[in-house]
Amino acid sequence: MLLGTFPENMKNSILWGKPPKHFVIQPDEVHLWRAYFNRLKKKYNLFKEYLSDPEKTEAARFGSEEIRLRYILSRGFVRRVLGFYLGANPASLEFSGRSSGKPYLQGVHKNSLHFNLSHSGNIILLGISRQREIGVDVELQRDIEQPEKIIGRLFLDDEKKRYVSLVEKKRMKFFFDLWTQKEAQVKCSGRGLFNSKGTASAKKNIGDNPSDGALTAEASDQQISTRKIKLSRNYSCAIAVAGTIANLCFFEWD
Repeated sequence: MLLGTFPENMKNSILWGKPPKHFVIQPDEVHLWRAYFNRLKKKYNLFKEYLSDPEKTEAARFGSEEIRLRYILSRGFVRRVLGFYLGANPASLEFSGRSSGKPYLQGVHKNSLHFNLSHSGNIILLGISRQREIGVDVELQRDIEQPEKIIGRLFLDDEKKRYVSLVEKKRMKFFFDLWTQKEAQVKCSGRGLFNSKGTASAKKNIGDNPSDGALTAEASDQQISTRKIKLSRNYSCAIAVAGTIANLCFFEWD
C-alpha cells in the first residue's frame, strides 16, 4: 500500500504521506498537499524570494502583518511544490488569472498542470492534477454571524430543511461541510458561488451524506465530481475535479 492513498479496506481513512522523492503525477491522479502555517514560517525568507515583483508589491499593500505573512507563505508554498513537479526554479514560474481570480500557469509551463489553493486557520491545502480542472476548499469551523442569510441564498430547499432539522451543535459542521463542497465545485468550474442573478451557481442537492457526488456547473456542459475530505479536527474540506473523481494521493509538507 502506498502512503498518501486511500487504503483499500479503509475508504473513509486517509494517510497523509511524506513528500515523494520524485514528484510525478499520472494522468488519472489528483494530488492533495497539506501544510501548516506555523511550520512554514521557518521558510518565510526563502518563500518570499520566490515571489514575482507584482506579488511582492501586492504583499506590501496589506496593512496586517498576519495577512501579509499568510499571503507570502501560501504563494511561496505553491511555487515551491509546482516547481518540484515541473523541475523548474519556483521563482521562474509565471501565472495569470481569469476573471474569477483562479490562477493558471503561463509561459513555458502553460497547461502543464492544473492546481488550486485554499487556506483557513493554520492549514494550507493545495490540489494538483495534470489534465483536469480542479478546485479545493478548506474552512476552519467557526461561529459566523447570521448564517441564515447565507443559507437562504446558497443552500437548496432540501439542504435548508436538513440544516434546520439538526440539533444546534451539529449545524456548524453541516454548514461548513456543505459550504466547502459548493466552494470547491465553483472554484473548479471557475465561476463564483453566486451567478449574475444572485442565486447559487451549484444547482444539485449534495444530500445528507455529501462524501462523493456529482454536480454540474451552471451554464456549462462539464460534469464536476466532488468529495468531502477528512482533514483535521474542526476543519471542513472538499475537492472537486472535472469528470469522475480520480485516484487521490495525499501528501503532507513538513
